[in-house]
Amino acid sequence: MLMEVNMSEKNEHDSLWRLKLENRAGGLVRYTKKTFLKKEDKNLIVGYESSDDAAVYKISEDKAIIQTLDFFTTMINDPYLYGQIAATNALSDVYAMGGEVISALNIVAFPENMHLEILHQILKGGAEKSS
Repeated sequence: MLMEVNMSEKNEHDSLWRLKLENRAGGLVRYTKKTFLKKEDKNLIVGYESSDDAAVYKISEDKAIIQTLDFFTTMINDPYLYGQIAATNALSDVYAMGGEVISALNIVAFPENMHLEILHQILKGGAEKSS
């Protein structure tokens, strides 16, 4: 893990804890930029350094691609509804950048010991919300 935060240090009114967290997060951003973002690209309109939920890449004088990827754990017990929520969250990143969704991909981490019908319902909910 590149960023480690000791949660026992946290106190709601402790600005020092927040400063430590920001410094660690800033260090992670600096490390990532230095390590992985070596090439400047004039077509990259919105990239990593902006901390937006999506990247924007210019493909012609009048068109750009908006790319986003969301990965979060479930917060409800209904797999179908969770799929809809996950899709809505990802789609909203594109809409927030002024874009139109023309394609979508799924990314899933799913426990081997869970019934595949649950995964089916998650993907079904997402697909139906996206169409």
